[in-house]
Amino acid sequence: MINVAFIGTNGEIKQWCSPGDDDMYTDGQTYNNLIAKHFDAAVNLTEYSKTNIWNGSSWVVREWKPNNFYTWSGSNWSFRESDFLAEVRNKREGRLYSSDWTQYSDSPLSDEKKVEWRTYRQQLRDLMANLPSDLDDLDDVSWPTKPS
Repeated sequence: MINVAFIGTNGEIKQWCSPGDDDMYTDGQTYNNLIAKHFDAAVNLTEYSKTNIWNGSSWVVREWKPNNFYTWSGSNWSFRESDFLAEVRNKREGRLYSSDWTQYSDSPLSDEKKVEWRTYRQQLRDLMANLPSDLDDLDDVSWPTKPS
């Protein structure tokens, strides 16, 4: 029994499967622009793909991918800043959207609580301008504290 890893043009494992028939995919053959490579079924391809890359003739060990905002460029990881910033904006917009109700005229909140929420929402709007330039991980974003 084998696993088959499908390798993209940058050498990364893009997907894998455990075919019912070991002859279903030929080792080294291209399928939908992905190269098939055979592995013993005991190999954990999820873990293997984090630290190994195909260089065209052999597997090479590399550093583990820092997070989803990095792409392997052939010799090192490249940060995709525009994707990272778009995701921060998306999460910020979700927080703003989920707090819209606090500013409606028929909101059950007191005027004092509405001001707290208004301040929170302004902090969310200001977030992108105050984001440190060296930030590259969503877990490191300092989100404003939502009022209780």
